[in-house]
Amino acid sequence: MGIATQSLQLRRALRKKLIRRRWVYWRTHGDRKDESLRGCQGFCAMIGETILYCRITEGAVKRLWRNAVIKMLEALLLCGCLVGCGSSSAANLNGSWHFTLKSSADGNTYNGTASITQSKQPVNTTGAGSLEHMLTGVLKFTANPCATAAPMSGTITVSSVILTITEDGQPVSLTGSANATFTAMSGSYTAPFGGCTGGDFGSWTASKS
Repeated sequence: MGIATQSLQLRRALRKKLIRRRWVYWRTHGDRKDESLRGCQGFCAMIGETILYCRITEGAVKRLWRNAVIKMLEALLLCGCLVGCGSSSAANLNGSWHFTLKSSADGNTYNGTASITQSKQPVNTTGAGSLEHMLTGVLKFTANPCATAAPMSGTITVSSVILTITEDGQPVSLTGSANATFTAMSGSYTAPFGGCTGGDFGSWTASKS
């Protein structure tokens, strides 16, 4: 291999090294343009290139960096659309539900049905920055000594569900979560002491009809 060929290969290798060096530099020191240019000029002089070549290379590196940023933003927008626009990720509890409450206090099981209505627009009721959809309905029990029809209200935040049903004037609190498709819910419930509910507590499940 001749000296001229070796020299040409060396120059090409150094050019690739220059581009890689400028790429790394612009990723970490993109705002220090003057210092970057001086460093590039010194490197160009070391390998015998002109300042014009140096500036052309610098421009190429800037374009590579800009294109990388654009691709990253496009990926983030696509990800945001998949999360925010996907039908499976939007909470929707509207419809008829079958509820089962199993008491841990006396072992009894209470069944009922409810037609839940969910608010269309989310609201911030807690002031903590999270958005909740309001839920309303009436839970109709088939055999419950405390209530045959219990008014229901609550919220859903992402998949977290909080419900309150009123039995004989006493609020029974149901907390839990919905599955990914919002066709099932489960959790635990507690009732206040005194009155008909008598401090009852246990677990609950619900499935969409």
